[in-house]
Formats: sequence, structure tokens, C-alpha cells
Amino acid sequence: MKVSVQYSGHLREELGKEESYDLFLDSKSHLLSEILKELFMRKGEKFSKAIYQENGGFNPHITVILNGRVILNDQIEVSDDCNIFFVPFIDGG
Repeated sequence: MKVSVQYSGHLREELGKEESYDLFLDSKSHLLSEILKELFMRKGEKFSKAIYQENGGFNPHITVILNGRVILNDQIEVSDDCNIFFVPFIDGG
């Protein structure tokens, strides 16, 4: 399964620029939670702390965009050749 991952804002500094992965040996659909678990295994604790809260939900200060759509939980099926974009909220005034 091919996955393209992009980060914006401070996440880009912490986690890197755009990356492409072959995460699974098949091209069937997988849950987003499975994909994020694989990314955690490759990127380490820094990735998990940036994306998830301690209770397991998404960090409320990060927007997860999958193929152009905002995703609110990780229990959605994802097909091969997808694009995941992590965007942090920006405060200021």
C-alpha cells in the first residue's frame, strides 16, 4: 500500500517534509489507525506525541486531511495510493 505523507507548520520542522511509503505488502484498504501505527513505528515517539492525545484521540490542535477531506477519527478505511496531510492550527493576533 502506497501512502504519501505531508506535514505543515511546526510539524514539518519536527517530523520532516513530504515522504512516501510502501507500508503493507498488499494494495487492499486498511484502517487509518493501522497506517498511523506504521508511521509511528517508522517515525518514533515524536510522531505519536504530535498527532495523538494521551487518551488516544487526535490532537485537537492538528487537522488530519486524507485525500483532501478532514478526518476526525482514525477508524476510516483508506485505499492504496492515498495522501495524508497533517496541519497544525496557528494562533496569533
